[in-house]
Amino acid sequence: MITKSPLEKRVKRRITARTHRFFAVCPPGLKRMCHKEIIFLSEQILNCEFQDIVMLSGGVEFTSTVQGCYAANLYLRTPSRILMRITKFKAENFRTLEKKLTQIEWELYLKPSLNVHVEVSTNSSRLYHTDAIAQRAEKAIKEKCSDVSSVVKINSLTNIAKTRDNEKTKIAMQTIMIRGENDLFEVSIDSSGELLHKRGLKENVGVAPIRETIAFAILSAMKYPESQTLISGDNSLSENSKIFRANSLPLIDGMCGSGTFALEAAMVALNIPAGFFRQFAFEDWQCFSKGQWDYMKKRASENIIIPDALCNNPFIFGVDQDPFILQEFEKMIQRFKFSSAIKTVAGNFLDILPEKITNNSNKGFVVLNPPYGKRIGENEDIEKIFFDIGRKLKSDFKGWRAGVIIPDKKFITYLHGRKSIMPIFHGGLEIYAVIVDC
Repeated sequence: MITKSPLEKRVKRRITARTHRFFAVCPPGLKRMCHKEIIFLSEQILNCEFQDIVMLSGGVEFTSTVQGCYAANLYLRTPSRILMRITKFKAENFRTLEKKLTQIEWELYLKPSLNVHVEVSTNSSRLYHTDAIAQRAEKAIKEKCSDVSSVVKINSLTNIAKTRDNEKTKIAMQTIMIRGENDLFEVSIDSSGELLHKRGLKENVGVAPIRETIAFAILSAMKYPESQTLISGDNSLSENSKIFRANSLPLIDGMCGSGTFALEAAMVALNIPAGFFRQFAFEDWQCFSKGQWDYMKKRASENIIIPDALCNNPFIFGVDQDPFILQEFEKMIQRFKFSSAIKTVAGNFLDILPEKITNNSNKGFVVLNPPYGKRIGENEDIEKIFFDIGRKLKSDFKGWRAGVIIPDKKFITYLHGRKSIMPIFHGGLEIYAVIVDC
């Protein structure tokens, strides 16, 4: 029998065995959808109870266990990251701040091998110098975890990304977030690591690609088939229901680029959790249980739909006229075994006929992320692009439901049919997704 150390016993008693407050940070406009996702996750995933789910500024807060944190990172498609709340206190001077930070049991959260980054933001607080606050936090952490590496440059998430992407780097990265408002400071630990829109699939992306969180929001607004089964924890799926789900109506990603919409649609249709192919910061926590995490992923894998009948009958089609981008996309499809669901098609969307692409007359879904901003060439006429798209949808996609991203509301007049519009925020731009019944 292996005897647990005093530290392991404290971690289990203080962290693993208790419920905690978590905060799902959401991109602008996706908070309500995230709230619905968390409620659905709470109802469907066994042994991961979520309580006190409430929408706040910037995201959704909820109470759960550490295992619930695993599930939130694995299954949720809309948040940018999941934070675990550590403590909240009032501090009007640095003496009080230092005392409160030193009282935190950092050793229960951080392993000695971690490289810690402290990110600080303040608003209407007497203590407003973010570097000075971070330095106090670094000192407090080192007092409790003497082997923890130095804090990375304050407010430089670029350095974090570079560190994680460096194959030679063996030191794990952990972000501590301190937010001060009206002299009230809240300390959180980031459980996600890289932003959650990174699904762990892409290596090469095009210019200004749409984020997966936004792609999912648009697919959901289009009512893409079975989109709400993405976090089902039901292991009793019948063979008939699996075949029904897999034979979804066709979806054409008409200007696919690196394939964000096609990949997200495939993961939804095949019931693959959003975080199934990636790693998370919580895997380096003191309280992390590899056994529980492996079991959670095993249960998720049992619900992934891989019907043999689809091997030669894909239902998602990625169309692009850039041969290099399409070649890279095809490599990704093969690497992650999506060929039963996704097929690449070389060509210009304006020249294709849907029935020739899908090999049947079924009406389905078409999503378009036309070039604008950085992605449009100097000699291209953006007005003409959207005029041609509207004409193409009207003539060849009657009965289809389209989701078209537009950079300005004025382009909505080029799209014909019953329409709804949803604002989205991407790369600092306010753009719009128009859902059209053609």
